[in-house]
Amino acid sequence: MSREIRQIGTRTATLGEGAYWSHTRQALLWVDIKSRKIFQTHPESMKEFVWDLPTEIGFIVEEPGTDYFLTGMRKGIARIALVLNEPVTTIEYLSRPEDEIVDNRFNDGQVDQFGNIWAGTMDDQEKQASGNWWHFSAGAIMSKLLSGFEVTNGPAFSPTGEYAYLTDSAKRIVFRVGYDRHGLTSKPELWKAFEERHGYPDGMNFDSDGLLWIAFWDGSCLRAFDENGETVEEIELPVKRPTKPVFSSNGSCYVTSAKIGIEDNGLNGGIFEICST
Repeated sequence: MSREIRQIGTRTATLGEGAYWSHTRQALLWVDIKSRKIFQTHPESMKEFVWDLPTEIGFIVEEPGTDYFLTGMRKGIARIALVLNEPVTTIEYLSRPEDEIVDNRFNDGQVDQFGNIWAGTMDDQEKQASGNWWHFSAGAIMSKLLSGFEVTNGPAFSPTGEYAYLTDSAKRIVFRVGYDRHGLTSKPELWKAFEERHGYPDGMNFDSDGLLWIAFWDGSCLRAFDENGETVEEIELPVKRPTKPVFSSNGSCYVTSAKIGIEDNGLNGGIFEICST
């Protein structure tokens, strides 16, 4: 199978992350952590919208049953409203569990099959293994799942609903852990470790065939893995630092990227669509 890769829209991000497909808006939402922005991109019409924020943001997801979104802001989980062509005026913090850890911020996050958010924190200076994984329930209860991570990314949830996959990007390790609606049901186990030549495993998502797709920072590619961690496919990308793939309602794959710390070639930091041909 051959793949065609095209850039979607004109926006580029310093640290693009948090790729999310909005089913209600039928559009891509993604963030620029360092520039404190949320983007909305429509792949078909190419219409683009951008919102500025007062602080860093790691991820954004839809809040079920409402017109609001839930976000991983620098210091907590917040509910926000996104109105087209209007600035963000509603930011309501629902939980701020790490106010006392000055250098920590929220990074990646995702919603599981029960409607709970799994959100990871990390040392913004990337010097300390002070990152934690948090479980934010539909009842707005925040509980800590795991500690001691350097750079949290993911999670991704297996289609069977049996396992959650969590990455410590700095260590080039992906863990697998059992879970249910209340949190963990087993201790995390090493699922896959990568070598320097592979790049750093970053954000990830499952496709409809049950393959886990991982973006590789400094690896210039996406790789798809089966449940045993065997590589099924590798797709080279025109950017050095892809950050997170996501799949739309019709199965199209999109991936964010970053240009922080590298030469701006006009593509780094963009969001891309990967099409089968």
